[in-house]
Amino acid sequence: MDTHLVGAYEADGHEAIARIIRRHSTNPADIRQEALRGIDLSGATRLLDVGCGYGAMVEALAGRIRPGVEVIGVDIYCSDEEVFVARARAITGSARFICRRLDSRLDFPDQYFDAVIAAYSLYFFPRLIPELARVLKPDGVLVSLTHSESNFQGMLAAMGVSPRQSAMHSLLSRFSAENGATRLAEHFGAVESRPYPNTLVFRAEDLEDYLALVRFKLPSLLPAGDPALGRPEALLAWARELLARAGCVSIEKDDAVFIATEPRRS
Repeated sequence: MDTHLVGAYEADGHEAIARIIRRHSTNPADIRQEALRGIDLSGATRLLDVGCGYGAMVEALAGRIRPGVEVIGVDIYCSDEEVFVARARAITGSARFICRRLDSRLDFPDQYFDAVIAAYSLYFFPRLIPELARVLKPDGVLVSLTHSESNFQGMLAAMGVSPRQSAMHSLLSRFSAENGATRLAEHFGAVESRPYPNTLVFRAEDLEDYLALVRFKLPSLLPAGDPALGRPEALLAWARELLARAGCVSIEKDDAVFIATEPRRS
């Protein structure tokens, strides 16, 4: 897992960026609700959240799962445990957090879960997909969210960076809006794609939000080892100048949801 691309995983920082993204999105829909639309989890007894973070997706399950459903979150960041467990227990009353690397094996029995959630995480560990199919019950469902490989391309071009050279593109190419359905179809009999077109729009008066987003994304926008990563203030000055000169900056932020059913065991 490329931990340098996500930095120190702190709930407050990530939630602040999530709020900025929501404020400046042209798509008003909550992608979490779009992901769960039409999925009946009322009979679920056990749910797995891989790469669970601080529980952003679990919060969206309110009213969709009944009290007592066991929610298990797995993530490499042990610091997420307290927040995740608190949020999951507020929804269902039963939650567990496992701190470990997610690679190619899960320590759960076959056909153990009614549902698996993988929100913005499978590009870190795409080799886990066969395992997700293995631990799902035959009538279970995998809900996965991911980004488009085209995200932030305009900003990268303005920075003089080829999108294909960026660390973000290298990461997303493992499981993206463009190839996620194909990767899942190798291990699931049915895969539904739900595109989530979106653009972030920042105007001159949005400078503070714009710079916060740029600062947060820099490690993943630039190629690994780029000397500019050691000059964040210069890059922020460049971003400030770009917004001042253009008056408005639009950033590609397309995502996708994949609903996979009929799991196949390898």
